[in-house]
Amino acid sequence: MGSPNINWTHELALKLEPMDTGHRVLLEKVNGLLQAVSSRDANAVAAALQAVTAEAKRHFAEEEAQMLAAGYPERARHVEHHHSLLRGLTELRSTLGTARSFDFSMGSFVYLERWFVPHVTRQDARFARFLATRKRAAAGADRAEAEDAAAVK
Repeated sequence: MGSPNINWTHELALKLEPMDTGHRVLLEKVNGLLQAVSSRDANAVAAALQAVTAEAKRHFAEEEAQMLAAGYPERARHVEHHHSLLRGLTELRSTLGTARSFDFSMGSFVYLERWFVPHVTRQDARFARFLATRKRAAAGADRAEAEDAAAVK
């Protein structure tokens, strides 16, 4: 079996930092897990699964804090998408830990791609647009204040 990989594409780039960097790091961990599965090495899978889980938790906490600070109205729905992935990772870790012989078929891990790409291109893209709109509105308000201050002088 060839080594699977989810490639970073222009579709995944939101052109918003630190989100894009965070997504690249998370994708690197996901690809490490997919490669470990293709190696059929249970220890490598366990280590890679732990790395994905840790990075996902870190990334999600950062993103969720940013949503809270920005007053993102779709935060609860977005957070549920995060919890969905974390539940799936927990189930995989549990299966790996209790199975006498782990099923190394990629089928168990296909959901990672089915989750990652749509999540970034839909949910995260929506949040990025929200932030960009707020930033433009704030810049416009700052510009108006500066013009008002200049007019008073």
